[in-house]
This record gives sequence, structure tokens and C-alpha cells, in this order.
Amino acid sequence: MIYRLYHTDEAHYDRPKEPTQLSCLSVSVQVQSAPVQNVTVEIVGIIKSGRMGSELEVLINNQVNTFIVASPLLAAVLGVRLADDLEDRLLEKIPFLVQAEIQGNKITDLKAAEEM
Repeated sequence: MIYRLYHTDEAHYDRPKEPTQLSCLSVSVQVQSAPVQNVTVEIVGIIKSGRMGSELEVLINNQVNTFIVASPLLAAVLGVRLADDLEDRLLEKIPFLVQAEIQGNKITDLKAAEEM
């Protein structure tokens, strides 16, 4: 066994302390995710648009709401190129009806809606 020398007023040998048991307190917080909704919506405006994502004004049940969508998905559904002038190309296409899968403030999937 190894003994350590601790310097005090009187030098003496002391045995090392036994390892202490550490306990961790773990708290799990369960966050509820927003429900997924499948609805037909009308894209009525574009707040901003970039190569990665776009922020849209969407009409649902006669109310305008703001949603975020991946720009490549939006461009594919509307049939436009994902280029520097994406916002201008999108503005030419709206208003536009789409079938959307919405979770919270994000549109996770889009399909062109059949004309009513």
C-alpha cells in the first residue's frame, strides 16, 4: 500500500482516503412534439427564400400563417430551378395550392394539389 506524506505543522503519514461513491442525478424531460397535419394549403406569399430554406405565408382555413420549408423541396414541387433568383421564380408561381404535411411551424412534405 502506498502512503502519502502530507505537510502540516507536524509531519505525519496518512493513509489515502477510500474512493467515494458518486451518484448522478439524471432528469429526463419529455418534450411533446407537435402533431403532424396533412392539409391542402395555398401558398400566398414569400417572406424570404434562400438555397437551404424558405419562409412562406400560407393560407389555411382562411387564416394566413408563417411556415418554414426546405427550398429544394419547394422548388421541386413548384417546378422551378433552385438558383440565385429562386424568390423571383416562386413569386411568379404563387398563389399555388399544395398538399402539405405540417408539423409545428415546419412543412415537412409537399405535393402539388389537384385543382379543385
